[in-house]
Amino acid sequence: MAGPPTSALTNTLREAGVVIFSILLALAVDAWWDGRQEAKQANVVAAAVEEEMLVNATSLTESVERHRAIAEAIREAWAAGTSERVHGPAVLAREIWEPRTPALEAFLSLQSRSTLADPDLRIQLGTVVELLRKYRERELRAAEFQDRARERIADIGLPIQDSIARRPIYSDQVMLNYLALRQIEEVAAIQAAGPLAAGIQEALEALAALSGR
Repeated sequence: MAGPPTSALTNTLREAGVVIFSILLALAVDAWWDGRQEAKQANVVAAAVEEEMLVNATSLTESVERHRAIAEAIREAWAAGTSERVHGPAVLAREIWEPRTPALEAFLSLQSRSTLADPDLRIQLGTVVELLRKYRERELRAAEFQDRARERIADIGLPIQDSIARRPIYSDQVMLNYLALRQIEEVAAIQAAGPLAAGIQEALEALAALSGR
């Protein structure tokens, strides 16, 4: 009399087990597929970051050279007591580096919510972002003193279209003082470029290791 109910219960449990197994298998397949898609997306973005960093490394070198030219022109102006011979690079030229960062920002965003995040790489790239900020800060401070020097030229009130009439402008001490302050920030930008370049290189090596190259 007890046999049939036990058999029915066993069949029910067996069927329930099959259903549960099927559900777990489906979830595992979905998770595996999502993981593959996430890894694929991360690799694509990482490759874009690597290319972006290579471009930035080159353009940073060019930016530093322009800052050097500006700083050297200001030194020459101070040594001569006039900016006449180097007025273009010392007063008129401006260097504000424009690095590419969209891929870097996308990768950091992806890393912040990814189950495949690499904490060390994220820290390394975050350091590059901070070094970029410091470099830009120095550039903007240099540009601020450049603006003050140019405003001083306008305040002197001499006709800058007349090459003879504007000569006193070149040796104006206030203008030269602003240039001296600008030079300090130009040199600081050049110095800030060293750690930034090193950070970019380290990030490139980490990205290469991530892609297995």
